[in-house]
Amino acid sequence: MDRNALAVALTAGFAAALLAGGFARAQEAGDAVVKTGTFSEDLYLAGGRVEVAAEVKGDVMAVGGNVTVAGRVSGDVMAAGGEVEIAGTVEDDLRAAGGSVKVRGRVGDDAALAGGRVEIGRDARIGGRAFVVGGEVRVAGQVAKALKAGGGKVVLEGEVLGDAEITAERVEVGRAAHVAGTLRYASAAPAVIAPGARIDGPLVRLELPARPGGRGARALVGIIFLAGIALVGVVALLLAPRSAGSAARLLGGEPWKCLGSGLVALVVPPPVFGLVFLTGIGIPLALVATALWAVLLLLGYLLGALFLGDLALRRLGVVPSRGKTVLAFLLALVALRLLRFVPFLGALVQAAVLVAGTGAIAVAAIRAWRASRAGGVAGAAP
Repeated sequence: MDRNALAVALTAGFAAALLAGGFARAQEAGDAVVKTGTFSEDLYLAGGRVEVAAEVKGDVMAVGGNVTVAGRVSGDVMAAGGEVEIAGTVEDDLRAAGGSVKVRGRVGDDAALAGGRVEIGRDARIGGRAFVVGGEVRVAGQVAKALKAGGGKVVLEGEVLGDAEITAERVEVGRAAHVAGTLRYASAAPAVIAPGARIDGPLVRLELPARPGGRGARALVGIIFLAGIALVGVVALLLAPRSAGSAARLLGGEPWKCLGSGLVALVVPPPVFGLVFLTGIGIPLALVATALWAVLLLLGYLLGALFLGDLALRRLGVVPSRGKTVLAFLLALVALRLLRFVPFLGALVQAAVLVAGTGAIAVAAIRAWRASRAGGVAGAAP
């Protein structure tokens, strides 16, 4: 995973984890959630379609297939979904992540945005700093302070009243663009700067390190990686088929709980490990914990693939057996690998499989721990 993709994943996960904490207190969840009028408290919303066209005198946390904030929010907005659009006014900070993220309104302070395609529209105004990461990023509005952007392609067409830092495979600066400070960028080729673009400060270019090897080498590495994780998954299935099967059934029976737990398990540990690492004496513990966390994520991804394979067998009316389960699991891994080449959808499916599988393991582990404690207490009572 390159630096831009990693930044997308971390930022998206951060926004989604913040939302996960609010779902337990959600005022409303459903296929379509629409809020109008005036609210004097925070809103926690989840649904297939979420629309906030109200005045909210607090924060808004929302997640859904489509999320739209078109009203006025006096606090922060944290949103995640397949498509996220901010068309109203956010008087404090904005955190948004999704397959497509569009900002067309006003943000009073900082904005952190991540997605497959991220756009700050021509009428948008960011009152503080803007941190933007995506496969394709377009900044056409105004950023009152510094802009930091990264992605496969970054197009700057708006106004930045501070410094701008861009890291991308391709950088374009439109003729209507204005950077009041320094424009510092790193890209594989020189930026395409249209005549008429204004850059008041220095223009500094840093070389973007080329990716090693050509397509053949990268394909070979991908095949080796796929074979490696497939081997790990098959061994885990053969060693603990009952545990793997029960966790996969848990994912099918309680998907939302698994997704919420997975989001927390994905994002909460890294800052905790960082704090432990900074103590100095906790460095060995932090390194071991980080390694175990990475193993958990790998197992979560494999469990998600196992669930998809098992689901395919059941939909086809095939009676599961150990051999058929292993074969379906391997085919699911290959299908997930091929989905990487489908823009937006592929990344969303990969992330959902990782998060849901990790959450299923976490939920199963917590329930097993509670059961062991309950058994121990019952046994000790006499």
